[in-house]
Amino acid sequence: MNAKTAEQLIQCHSGPERECADPGIRKALNFAATHETLKAKLRAQKELDERANSSISAISLPADLEGKLQAFDKMPARPPVGFTRALRQPPVLAVGIALLVMLGWFIYSALVRSDDFQGKDDVMQMLDFDQSSEASRPAFAMKSTEAGMMGDLLFSQYGFENYYIPGEL
Repeated sequence: MNAKTAEQLIQCHSGPERECADPGIRKALNFAATHETLKAKLRAQKELDERANSSISAISLPADLEGKLQAFDKMPARPPVGFTRALRQPPVLAVGIALLVMLGWFIYSALVRSDDFQGKDDVMQMLDFDQSSEASRPAFAMKSTEAGMMGDLLFSQYGFENYYIPGEL
């Protein structure tokens, strides 16, 4: 510890040295007791503290103020705020309602997006669904044809333009 730091910490202390709870201030007091220039400053600080304490203790409070202070000390302590009592507070209720509304909005928008997606019309056309009746005929009806003709069948019925069937099939 250097002298400048000790001088600053000495000014933070008042009262007996043994009652000091802060270890940094205690260290500064011990350092000041061995340092020559800080000894005089420590002594001056102690004298100032004693004069301030005697001046303050000489002030007497009015009798009615002392009675009010004693009555204030005897008042029962307020009960701690519980979880259910805190939930009934208007700001907490407002935040809770806002969170529920936001959650509902996100769920609603996700459901709307899942009903309508990009390319829905193409998928419906490929599956041969009619908008008026969703399943006018079985979606995957059995087809019987030769393997070589399958490419033509898929092209003409479903519009698969680049469908390729290997020759060995």
